[in-house]
Order: sequence, then structure tokens, then C-alpha cells
Amino acid sequence: MVLRAGVIEQMGTPLNLYDRPANRFVASFLGSPPMNFLDGMITAAGTFAMIMGQIIALHSGQGLPAGQRTTMGLCPQLIYLAADNGFVAKVVAIEPTGAETHVIAEFAGQTLNRILQPHFEKSIGDELRLALDTKRASFFDAEIEAGLN
Repeated sequence: MVLRAGVIEQMGTPLNLYDRPANRFVASFLGSPPMNFLDGMITAAGTFAMIMGQIIALHSGQGLPAGQRTTMGLCPQLIYLAADNGFVAKVVAIEPTGAETHVIAEFAGQTLNRILQPHFEKSIGDELRLALDTKRASFFDAEIEAGLN
């Protein structure tokens, strides 16, 4: 159960809460590093248009209405290093923790947290090519922060 100011926000198994948070508060409460949030809008073509003009393809539009201002939530493990597709992000922080390395990268004016192998061979300022698993993304209404999927 996740509480906020004594009010139940969502009940369920830990994995259910993590995979399908009811709202942005629950999503931001669970996980380490926390969920990534990208602000944008669902387009008529069933894509996610970010504020800074980047377009991200969605899995069959995810059933979200066109014109919906939304926030896409992605757990760090839903962001992958990409070989030749994806988008370019700039490394802004690296935190080795032993068994894994937490990397924060900047993309289109927003930051992304990703967990990588312990011997990450990039430095702050380097570029990474990343891809997103949008099939498992969570979407939240940008205004009221309630879950949309």
C-alpha cells in the first residue's frame, strides 16, 4: 500500500505497484533509481511528441487519445543502449555502486536515469545512443497526474 498524507494512493503487490502505478506520485515513490518522466503530447499519428520537438514511436499508439498532454513514465531498465537506432543523449552524471552503475543522461532538455553494467566506459560529457521500451511505459495525465493506461 502506498500512502500520501494518510490517504491510500494505491494498493497491490510491490511488483504490480511498480509495473502499473495508478498515478505519478506512486510511480515516483517506487524504485531506485526512480522512474523517468518525459513530458509531451500524444499525436494523431499515435506517437509521443516531446516538448523539445523529439518524436518517440509508441506501440500502436497505446490507446491514448490524440492531443492528450501527458507524461511518459519509464523505469530505468526500460531504457537501453542502442547500436545504430534510437536517439543521442549526453552523459551528465555517473555513479558506480559496485554491481551496477547508475548513469544520468540528458535528452531533449530532460534527464534519464539508467542502470548499466559496473564497468561503464563513458565519461561525463560523452554521448550515448539510447532506445526506449515504450510498450511497458506508463502514461500520466499531465495536469492531474492520474494514470492513463
